[in-house]
Amino acid sequence: DGYSAITTDASHTFNDTGTFIVTLVTHDTAGCSSYFELPQRVKIHATPVADFSLPSATGCMNNAYNFINTSTGADNAWWDFGDGSTSTDLNPSHIYQAPGNYYPTLIVSTQFGCSDTMHLSIPVQILATPQVTATETVTQGCSPLLTSFASNVLFADNATWFWDFGFGLTSTQQNPTMTLTSPGIYNVTLTVTNANGCGTMVNLPSIEVFDSLPPPESKIRSEEHTSELQ
Repeated sequence: DGYSAITTDASHTFNDTGTFIVTLVTHDTAGCSSYFELPQRVKIHATPVADFSLPSATGCMNNAYNFINTSTGADNAWWDFGDGSTSTDLNPSHIYQAPGNYYPTLIVSTQFGCSDTMHLSIPVQILATPQVTATETVTQGCSPLLTSFASNVLFADNATWFWDFGFGLTSTQQNPTMTLTSPGIYNVTLTVTNANGCGTMVNLPSIEVFDSLPPPESKIRSEEHTSELQ
């Protein structure tokens, strides 16, 4: 590659790819010299360049986070998401299950064992997201049906509650009580959003309300028929 050194033991870094012939020329004190060519050729393969990007450096926990691999010259990828989880997908999707700052790492390699590593310089900031459980006192009954709802929420800093009971009925209370009057099936959902802007929606079991009125009276008329046999 155009580099030479006058030394007993040499160490050299090849900066270009290709196949190289290494030779050694020795001189003794009498002025005689000898020439030796290394029988094995030195083949230098290209080193991949690791790189990746993220749609955003901030996200909510329990949401899928997509990593975009923009590396060049690589055959394989190994990801460390910074939370103890890893992946060998080229473009993985990962869910962070706890709030905090995480520093993901990407290592790419080739079939020849050449590799490169990229560490994200700024952390992925995962924001606390409400963890919601909700219950209801009854799931069926006659109209008017009085039903109470309760919710238990973690990471509820300055949170808002939005209940949707169906049939146009809603509530923003944390634990509302509703009287369901229209017969039918009510599909109930609760959405809790905290100060981070992170929200979680849960579905509750459907509530079936029966009509309490009896069916309209059915008037049945019977007629007597006689026949004569001759």
